[in-house]
Amino acid sequence: MGKSGGKEIIEVVIDEVFADQAGLICSVVLRERGGKRRLSAAVDFKCVVFLSDKPEDSVLPLPGSRYEFIGDMIHKLGGEVNSAVIDDSGEDYYIAKLYIKSRYGYDLGLDFEVGDAIAICHFFKVPIYVTKDLLLKITSGVWDSEDDGRSEQPESGEGTAMPAAFGDFIKKIDGLDDLGKK
Repeated sequence: MGKSGGKEIIEVVIDEVFADQAGLICSVVLRERGGKRRLSAAVDFKCVVFLSDKPEDSVLPLPGSRYEFIGDMIHKLGGEVNSAVIDDSGEDYYIAKLYIKSRYGYDLGLDFEVGDAIAICHFFKVPIYVTKDLLLKITSGVWDSEDDGRSEQPESGEGTAMPAAFGDFIKKIDGLDDLGKK
């Protein structure tokens, strides 16, 4: 465990990457390295496609994508990607800060979409961290047993990293199962 911006951070690894058949709902699940706590983050379809490939088969930059632009800019500026830190924005989404060492030795912290930061760290094979506060907030009381953590699945949305607005949406559509039934 380390510190970033005065906050304790915990290293995470990519545990799962998935999308629905239409590619509309895409997510990456990060798991605490050597632990059970997990965080799910919504990402776009291009991120899922990139992360789903084997790293040795991946080619960054992907032609015509934002990864092409980001990777090209980092290299042209003589930068080196060090890590990313995911934190709670205090709103209904997460924020990620990508840390880059400039050619002049300065450490730069740039705000990125979570999926972009994860994809860039995955390609450059550098660590991804989550603030301890965020990880504890979303996993409080969940999976405290000694098993692999999956036998005590939380009840619908409990203990998972689901922004409030998305949780409200899910609650609304849960009631749609009874439509058309008498």
